[in-house]
Amino acid sequence: MDLSIYEKKWTRRMLNYLWVAVTMAIFSPVVNIFFTEFQRSYYLVYRVALPAAVTLSMMLFAEFLVAKLPKYKDYILILHTLLISISLMLIHDTIPMVLLSLFLMPIFMAAITFHRQKITFALIISLCAFIAFLLWYPPYGDFTQIMIINFLFLICSVYYLSIQITAKGKEIIQKLEASLENEKDLFMKNVVMEKMSKIDLPTDLYNHKTFHEYLHPLLEQLENQEFPLYLALLDLDDFKSVNDTYGHSTGDRVIQQTATLIKEHLGSDDFGARYGGEEFGIIFTDKEPAEVYQLLESLRTSMADHGFPDMEHTSVTLSVGLAEAVPGEDKDTLFQRADRYLYEAKQQGKNRISTGTSTGTAAGTSTETSTDTSDETAAETSDTTPCSVTSAP
Repeated sequence: MDLSIYEKKWTRRMLNYLWVAVTMAIFSPVVNIFFTEFQRSYYLVYRVALPAAVTLSMMLFAEFLVAKLPKYKDYILILHTLLISISLMLIHDTIPMVLLSLFLMPIFMAAITFHRQKITFALIISLCAFIAFLLWYPPYGDFTQIMIINFLFLICSVYYLSIQITAKGKEIIQKLEASLENEKDLFMKNVVMEKMSKIDLPTDLYNHKTFHEYLHPLLEQLENQEFPLYLALLDLDDFKSVNDTYGHSTGDRVIQQTATLIKEHLGSDDFGARYGGEEFGIIFTDKEPAEVYQLLESLRTSMADHGFPDMEHTSVTLSVGLAEAVPGEDKDTLFQRADRYLYEAKQQGKNRISTGTSTGTAAGTSTETSTDTSDETAAETSDTTPCSVTSAP
């Protein structure tokens, strides 16, 4: 909760407490009207109406000051608690010893703030008011030394207790804050650990395990509701020669650059992962076949056009196998098809995309049948037989 909202909430509670106290102080004399020895008219004016007018005026003034001077709201509330207590003591002066306990109310009010300085302020103004009553207000001038000492002992005890409550409260708050901080640290560590378990750190793509965990529920969902779902497997061409010729550090930079290009081409609904070594996988959902093919073609072209300074600006190319998932197909079968199309792309010259869907035709690429039948048979069955689509570099 925002600190300002929290403070406003407790300021409202403290004001409500004063309103409740004032309301009880007003209605108590109303009940006692049937038992008082005073004349009814006198009692109604000086014991009911006058105290009600005074205390209500003080409360309205307190509301005004708190609204206008929020910085000093706690001191205003403590002071008004004392003023209301004094007004009640002046009006109801027939039981001075009982009403003397009202001097404790400002300290209780200050204790709610959990500020030692404000509790001390409440003690000082309460003691000053008490001494003033003893010196200048006759009903309290007859107090014996024992009564005065007892009251001073009482008010100091209440002050000490309030200080201890404040100290205990602050200690609890500090422990809670430390506990929350520890929980926050633990949560962040868990987040980092979870990310590390899902992410391939060198490339910042998802790893092999997460890739499978993401694909499996998509295939289950596809059985109940059909939607476009594609699996693309990508492999760097002749990557072993890169490591052998330029070293593994250069090979690592090639893999990182490949991952960067993949992330640049992924949409918000796409899922990219480093499948293993120099192999990558991408899952596409809710895309048209031509859109998927064009995206992969753009990725392939970007990779082929990128020269690596460590390799004398030589480029590294990608071969891609793209398969569209069909309802009822399990994960292994889908992977086998995508891997077969990737193998076809390698066999047909590398740096190209091979697909078993109609994507190639939609993208305007050349097509070849994946069977060994005659040209005439292939032409007749090209609309129904899975085909290998290649894009020349």
